[in-house]
Amino acid sequence: MTPETVERSWWSEPLIWASWDCEMKKVLDEALSLLAGHPKILGLIEADQDAVGKAKKKVRQADQRWQAAQTLPLGLSAETVPVTENLTLAQGRPRMKPELVYVFLVLRGYLGSIGDHEARDRLLDSTTVQLYLLRRGEGLDDFSQVLLDSTAVKANSAWPTDARILLGLLERAFVGSQKLEYFGLSTIPVWWVPRWLKKLRQLLFKINNATGKPGSKSKRKKQYRQFFNHAAKIIDHLIPHCVEREPLQEAADQPPSRRALLVKLWQRLVQDVCDACAVFHYAEERIFEDQVRPAAEKLLSLADGEAAYSKRAGARR
Repeated sequence: MTPETVERSWWSEPLIWASWDCEMKKVLDEALSLLAGHPKILGLIEADQDAVGKAKKKVRQADQRWQAAQTLPLGLSAETVPVTENLTLAQGRPRMKPELVYVFLVLRGYLGSIGDHEARDRLLDSTTVQLYLLRRGEGLDDFSQVLLDSTAVKANSAWPTDARILLGLLERAFVGSQKLEYFGLSTIPVWWVPRWLKKLRQLLFKINNATGKPGSKSKRKKQYRQFFNHAAKIIDHLIPHCVEREPLQEAADQPPSRRALLVKLWQRLVQDVCDACAVFHYAEERIFEDQVRPAAEKLLSLADGEAAYSKRAGARR
């Protein structure tokens, strides 16, 4: 038995802990089993980490050249950082181990995100994740104190609702629109958007709670109509700014790294608004015209635009 096999074998051993058969552990069981059979995955992840490191180094060098050009004495030429085609990486900050990268990529797919508050809370509260990291020698929680809850609840959250996806897109677009100030630019006017988003959250809660109750169909349609009216107001507010503004031209004096971040922010914002328009239209078709589009034509995840569901199992793949 190789050291790698010994290191992985703990995961399948019977352990005395509260969530030994929880859904998250089953997901990680399968993911680690796949990794054991295809160890080259770790090599590919490490190669991606190298590529990211070189890309960041290239941006740092571009920033240094930009900074040198801004601080030249009059009449002198710059001794700029040379442009290197074949970058090499020296010793830097410790990296996350490839296996941990793999595990958190799997968790991101399972949770639908790894950055929002709900996903972070689930990760922090997960005994499965804590135990895995502890056994990997990360030294996070020593489990010297443990609180056990005997109540088990299983919820089917495999299929996200169109309304929840639409709300998530509009929330993310609005938050992104306010981050322009980090680049010294004026933000998209707030207007009534926070109030409209609050109303959308309230309506979504009512819609979800009305499901399955007597007379719920007509009640939910009325609530959906209000939901779409408020969503349309937000979309109509954001679209003109997405069309009219050119943030890169407004931030022409930014260093390359800042411009790259600005491009990423603006592209994300514009894409979210475009996706929100698409979700808005096919959600209205489903609610008011009983026209249901195939899952392949719908946005099923905020974190992964290419996420899909298998027809047989109804699980994301």
